[in-house]
Amino acid sequence: YQGVKRRFSEKQIADITVIDDYAHHPTEIDATLDAARQKYPNKQIIAIFQPHTYSRVIAYKDEFATSLEAADKVFLADIFGSAREKAGAVTSAEIGAGISKFGG
Repeated sequence: YQGVKRRFSEKQIADITVIDDYAHHPTEIDATLDAARQKYPNKQIIAIFQPHTYSRVIAYKDEFATSLEAADKVFLADIFGSAREKAGAVTSAEIGAGISKFGG
């Protein structure tokens, strides 16, 4: 048994630890960032987040912003649409605008 892929998968690149996690719900983001903070308490936590589906961003935009505030820095990629949602009336920047610790 190899375990679940893309759930807190760690890779070392020079002196940087990269954690890949397929957290796509605010509760999962909370858990992932909390686990990273516990495992690496003296390290800077940088989150790179690509939201999946426009409807999910519309439903959880504020919750995503709140969850991502646990990181020291956040980079937001464009929303990954689905086969049924190629575009939508929301952007990743709207999540960023809600992250109060970064001026949102």
